[in-house]
Amino acid sequence: MLPKYLDFYFNFLRCFGICLETPNMTERSKFLIYFWAISLLFFIPIMGVWAILSMKISHLNETLIFVQIILVYSATFSIVLETFLAKNHQFRFWKLIEKLEYSMSETQNLIPEYRSFSCSTKRRILICFAYSVAIECFVVAMHKVYESRFDSIRWSIGWLVYYYFIAIGRMQNHNHILVIQILKMHAKFFNEDLRRTGRVLMNSTNQNVAKELNLIKFRHAYLWEAVETANKCNRWSQFFNIIQNFFLFTSAFYWAYIFVRIPNFFNVFKCIISTVPSIVDTAYLCHESQTLQEEAGKTGSILQGFLTNYTNRLHHFTKNCIVELCLQMHHEKIRIVIGGIFTLNMAFLTVFAGTIVTYLVIILQNF
Repeated sequence: MLPKYLDFYFNFLRCFGICLETPNMTERSKFLIYFWAISLLFFIPIMGVWAILSMKISHLNETLIFVQIILVYSATFSIVLETFLAKNHQFRFWKLIEKLEYSMSETQNLIPEYRSFSCSTKRRILICFAYSVAIECFVVAMHKVYESRFDSIRWSIGWLVYYYFIAIGRMQNHNHILVIQILKMHAKFFNEDLRRTGRVLMNSTNQNVAKELNLIKFRHAYLWEAVETANKCNRWSQFFNIIQNFFLFTSAFYWAYIFVRIPNFFNVFKCIISTVPSIVDTAYLCHESQTLQEEAGKTGSILQGFLTNYTNRLHHFTKNCIVELCLQMHHEKIRIVIGGIFTLNMAFLTVFAGTIVTYLVIILQNF
């Protein structure tokens, strides 16, 4: 039910080669996204080789640009390739979301929630994209005023291709944010139903208690499997995307320092402002992952609250079932993992920022 409310969002991301497949897609839509993804898989390496061969490396500055270009093209290629090959994982994710919808309480009306979520998602992607394009247009306009090479056809083509590939990485961040927000929304629904269920457990028979708690177990298992499937869908593409952003931020602040020393404050401003969209996307991605973990962590607190507040009113059988459910949730930890290595949260953002500062100091010492 949810995918039909997000058609605009999916079609927008598909324009950037992010091959998102949903249930009940038309054959025409499948052909278009396959064609565009396959075309990019051929186009990206060709442009990458052209960009590398056109560079001459003689100093540290050229080396940084060379590495940055390699990372941008590698991250873009991995994003298009992984989303193209992750068809089964994508369908499994939507199947699990559908199971969560069917297992919800009859009192929970999803349609208003989905409509509100669709509107906020559409508004977010349009604002972020418009802001990103406005910054790049401003940078180009300043180039026209201050840089004579703007008139070069070769430079203009290179800039357009490079910006498109940078935009693919940013759109992949928004794709990941969308998935995390969907999971967070269902984690919230799960906790609301769990609170309602707790009120009727005290006066229920053992048979009804077992039925209700088994349903809760299945729902949590579905939610955990959906998180694991989402991690598989974005495992390596987001890993390379994070590495690309790390080097992009480090090199941008390095160039800002160099231009301060020259001084050339136009280029300082350009280096800083061009990284703002990626910085905002990365911070927002970590924040959403953190809030998902916090929402999922409330489940254990709710169950512990049942045992603490209603210990004298619960049957011994009910207590054992709740303890068993707590053990299951302890093993089924809900967290967003990148590349099977990093857990995405605000702690990761702190480490990310600290690592950028560390390597920035190292690069400046070698200048």
